[in-house]
Amino acid sequence: MAELSSRDTYWDVTKAVLILLVLLGHVIQYGMGGDFWGNPVFKAIYMFHMPLFMVVSGYFSWKGVHRDAAWLFGRMRQLILPNVTFMFLLATLGFVIGWRNGGWESGLILFRARMHFPFWYLAVLFECSVFGWLLFRFPSFWWRALWVLLPIAVAMMLPFAANLSAHSTFVLMFFPASGMFLFMWPFFLLGLYLRRRGISSGSIPRSWLAFIPCAVVCFLCFREVDYVYVTALSTSPSSWLPSLIRYAAGFVGSLAALSVLKILHPMLCRWRWVLVLGEATMAVYILQGVFWCLNGADMARWVVSLAGTQYALVLLMTALLALACYATYAMSRRNRWIALFSFGEKLPSPQKGLAEEGRLR
Repeated sequence: MAELSSRDTYWDVTKAVLILLVLLGHVIQYGMGGDFWGNPVFKAIYMFHMPLFMVVSGYFSWKGVHRDAAWLFGRMRQLILPNVTFMFLLATLGFVIGWRNGGWESGLILFRARMHFPFWYLAVLFECSVFGWLLFRFPSFWWRALWVLLPIAVAMMLPFAANLSAHSTFVLMFFPASGMFLFMWPFFLLGLYLRRRGISSGSIPRSWLAFIPCAVVCFLCFREVDYVYVTALSTSPSSWLPSLIRYAAGFVGSLAALSVLKILHPMLCRWRWVLVLGEATMAVYILQGVFWCLNGADMARWVVSLAGTQYALVLLMTALLALACYATYAMSRRNRWIALFSFGEKLPSPQKGLAEEGRLR
């Protein structure tokens, strides 16, 4: 783990807050069953939290998209390998459960049902990384502009572009026609643009606070049909208004959140656990996804049923889940092979390992 003093703590705070919002949103989603769409906290979170995550990912991909193809292989290790690992582990577990309960046929049904990538964000981030890297292979501005729009246009015109389940088939995870890619690609580009303009934690304009009332307006206008999980962007005119509201909410919500977090940063960065959590957001995201795949929704429903209209227990479960995920990561990553296949972390070189061993002695 890198020393905290060598990092820009603003971005660690931002990522920590976002991963806590991911956990809180999932507790509400799985705890309330089908009644979560109208929940105001859920709506406020889902307006901007994943778009802002993609903005941050694009921001830190600026140097990578200018490197050679080795960067893409590193991205594949970081983003695809954990998906493949847990896809086969969860599918195998499904087969065992089905086989014990109903024989081979039931086992194969559950195995096939779980043969998809469990972490859609990592797969879509890989897609964005590939297209972002290809974008800067073109020297001309107009070719780059065409490449920005081409994946969206092609995806919208394909017959299955309206299939929003970005993780419904193995093939879609490598294809730009997933609804999630259509939603996230512009925010990845926004992150690249902010980095190109030299926007940093110390130069976030205070004028971005003006986006807060815009975000409030988007919140008031946001309906169930506007969620990316409900209406995919496609050539159908009925999808255009929900998509426009969704993009507007993600844009103004992301910039407003960055400006608010700049104000809160001096207070939040004093808490070491926030900074530590901000360094491990991808691992926490992976492990919380595994938790929900293992039927963690039952626990969430129990907590929500106890909480009623009070969010104290919901917030407590969110905090405990974050702590459990980080503790699991901290213990399991001591094995370099688990760190590689589960979290996509690079294996240490033999020279580095010998040097570390000598230092410890």
